[in-house]
Amino acid sequence: MFACAAPTDASVRQFSGRADGHGGFLFVLDGVSPQRLVAGSVRFPGGTRRAVPVPVLLGALSHRGRLRLSGGARRPAPRARAAARLSVWLDTDPPTQPTGLRAAPFDSGATLRWSPASDDRAVTEYVIERAGAPIAHVDGDTLSFTATGLQNGRAVAFGIHAEDAAGNASSLSDAVRVTPVAGVVQGSAVFGPIGQLTLTETQPAATPVAPGGVGPSPPPPNKPPPPVIVNPCDHYAAPAGSDAAAGTKSAPFATAQRLADALAAGQTGCLRDGPYTMASLRFNHGGAPGAPITLRGAPGERAIVHVGQLYVPPGSDDVTISDMRLDVDYDGSTPVGIQIWANYLNLKRNDITAGSRASCVIVGNEGFATRVATLIQGNRFHDCGDPAHGNQDHAIYLDNATGATVTDNVFWHSAAYAVHLYPHAVGSVVSHNVISDSGVGGMILAGTATLQSSDNLIAQNIISGSAGADISTWWPGAIGTSNAAVNNCFAPSARASLGAGLPGLSASGNLVVDPQFLGPASHDFRLAAGSPCLALVSYDTAARVLAWVP
Repeated sequence: MFACAAPTDASVRQFSGRADGHGGFLFVLDGVSPQRLVAGSVRFPGGTRRAVPVPVLLGALSHRGRLRLSGGARRPAPRARAAARLSVWLDTDPPTQPTGLRAAPFDSGATLRWSPASDDRAVTEYVIERAGAPIAHVDGDTLSFTATGLQNGRAVAFGIHAEDAAGNASSLSDAVRVTPVAGVVQGSAVFGPIGQLTLTETQPAATPVAPGGVGPSPPPPNKPPPPVIVNPCDHYAAPAGSDAAAGTKSAPFATAQRLADALAAGQTGCLRDGPYTMASLRFNHGGAPGAPITLRGAPGERAIVHVGQLYVPPGSDDVTISDMRLDVDYDGSTPVGIQIWANYLNLKRNDITAGSRASCVIVGNEGFATRVATLIQGNRFHDCGDPAHGNQDHAIYLDNATGATVTDNVFWHSAAYAVHLYPHAVGSVVSHNVISDSGVGGMILAGTATLQSSDNLIAQNIISGSAGADISTWWPGAIGTSNAAVNNCFAPSARASLGAGLPGLSASGNLVVDPQFLGPASHDFRLAAGSPCLALVSYDTAARVLAWVP
């Protein structure tokens, strides 16, 4: 161990340490935990200060030999007493946070890209994290990483941080969540910025594996996967309860609003059997990263919520709404029944309708900051929108949204579009949905004179019975970029499956074929065992949704 006496310069502190055997210096600064130093500067007696590599500095301290400075001159190394007066300026400034983290999914993997961080000396490496744990390192000149061996259909969260030669680490980047897609060739999908996600991962219901373990096979049409097991209930409401009660199972609240207001971060509120009718339901607060508040139907029971407007305002982040029937805009009071203007909203396993009166869901609004990381999964949407409103009413309206995921849903009778990405949907994934009988078209990507929808992936959906094109685009101003439609299955019809020209959208691997629904007239969109769509989309979405939403 080598030590220096405490210097008089306030910017330098006492240290002791030893060589680490790898060209660096392990040291204890002010008696605190060991750190690694690989560069510094030395002040010689008389006030001369020169930058020197630490291995040279170690040579001066340990061997008292001649010290070669960066300019090539030689000076006698200090003797032991002089060495005790050396002052070392340590590199303690971390690199800046890496920005612009983006991801492109492919079959069983994903490619990450990011913008460079900066450092007062140099960024020497980037550390890739998955779900909060380091998984790989790349050098400081590399701005991409490819992860393989991932599970298709499972959302994976990645983040990165930068480090310099002294081991200083930047803050973690905004995270990206990406879902690998079966059949997508590496390099063919788009990169979408996600941003500001908590590093958690979502696990969908397990996909059965074909005999022999080669590739996924769909669940049998009459044997859908089991329901998802959910957390127990912390508080309850029931139609015969009282809002002055304790909110327990034996003494429940009466209203969904009282139940939502009672939830703390990480808690679940359960609505018991029966109808709940209200003009509005507002989430006045949210949860916390990794600990959302959850409002849901009680397990094994059927809660039916008739609500004019369900509103999740800005700031009420980390909210989950699940496992109930939502009849929105029941009183005709609003153009959109469910308004999501917060981040990290999960809408899962619900039966959602607007009774052909209004759009069902909107995510974000141009008047507010972009909404981040909405997950809409496993729902049944039907009769959303008033056909008399032409192309204005939709099941899901991704308005001003970044990193939204719309997956494993079933749609029928949307007045205009099932999913409308307009005017500023960025980095969203719309996958594994079944869309039938839309009044205008299945999906559209669009913009305004000043805003565009870009970096969106539309993959492995089954679309049938649309009055117009199953997927189309519309750009009155600049054209959106890096949008892709990959491996979708379109039922044959007289109209084009993809709108003419498709500016702003690349298309590959899509198939026009009869999906062979079991009972489309009764809205049974499960696939027959021999459906030619199964190999393309990997599994039977409608069978999953039937298990989740009886």
